[in-house]
Amino acid sequence: LSDPKGNLNALELVDEWGTRFIDELDYKLEAKNAEGFAALVASRSDLRKVVMAPSVVKQACNRKVLATEWVDRCRLDESPEGDVGRLCAVALSSYLFMLLDSGTLHVDPHPGNLLRTNEGKL
Repeated sequence: LSDPKGNLNALELVDEWGTRFIDELDYKLEAKNAEGFAALVASRSDLRKVVMAPSVVKQACNRKVLATEWVDRCRLDESPEGDVGRLCAVALSSYLFMLLDSGTLHVDPHPGNLLRTNEGKL
């Protein structure tokens, strides 16, 4: 299966998607990805001031469990009104950094994953 011009191999695409989908269920791999993301954030002076990535609790993790430090936080829709626009701009900057510079992209940006810490970080 491919498009008429041969630019897309649908079987390879579906196979790659399936592999990555299974990878998402391996929480040891997710822990490694979380640590990598935290290191990327820490390496950027502009992001480390406004983005927080919780530390992984390695001794509590396995293939079926991912444990991180507890973070006091609230959902963006429950944040002080003045913070929402700023935090959305932080999210946009973070995603542009991930997409254009880091080679890693957080692809699950739902309200439970984008939170405001008590310190005002995303």
